[in-house]
Amino acid sequence: MDSGTAIFIGAILATVGWLYGGRQQRLTSRRQHTYQIILKQQDDERFEAALERLRALLKENDIPPAADSKRKTDQDYLDYLLNYYEFLCAAIWCGDVDEKLIRLCEETRLKNLTSKLCGYISDNRKTHSQRTLWKNLEEMAVRWGKRRQPLSYRIYEVYTQKPCKTDPRWRGYVDIPAKFIRKEYVCIQYARKREPFWPRYRYARNKLT
Repeated sequence: MDSGTAIFIGAILATVGWLYGGRQQRLTSRRQHTYQIILKQQDDERFEAALERLRALLKENDIPPAADSKRKTDQDYLDYLLNYYEFLCAAIWCGDVDEKLIRLCEETRLKNLTSKLCGYISDNRKTHSQRTLWKNLEEMAVRWGKRRQPLSYRIYEVYTQKPCKTDPRWRGYVDIPAKFIRKEYVCIQYARKREPFWPRYRYARNKLT
């Protein structure tokens, strides 16, 4: 190997090492930021009070209307919770906090909050004429409600280190072949469990098509 090739390969390896080190540093910083958010939440007395009030309102089935000025205190509790999780979800979408860690800690609470207060959210959007109010929270609940994300989403998220919020333009070039390969795999595995092989394989393909 001549000296020019060796220098070129060394430069490539150095660049890859620099990129990898920067990526790991960003991941470490993001996790530390996420830990701080979780620890701060545990010491937030207002958060706990709002959560207790929400539980009482749900138990009594007495969620206040958005336009009822006489129940401003209850509305403030609900708005505080929704605004907190809206900020948290916006940070996840931007890649500023670690989604996996937040999801392990908050998935059930976040999904329940969105589903049980969907009427309150919709009412506030109409009352205040804000169509995107708490939209990040709502979209995150939909994302976490899915069993798995398409292959194109996963590729995008590995590359950008943040959740994929909109469909990539090249989604069809990746997801359609991936879906076809997965269907073929499922058909073959299903057919191998029974004899004869090919009739059961055709039956499986027709059933999944």
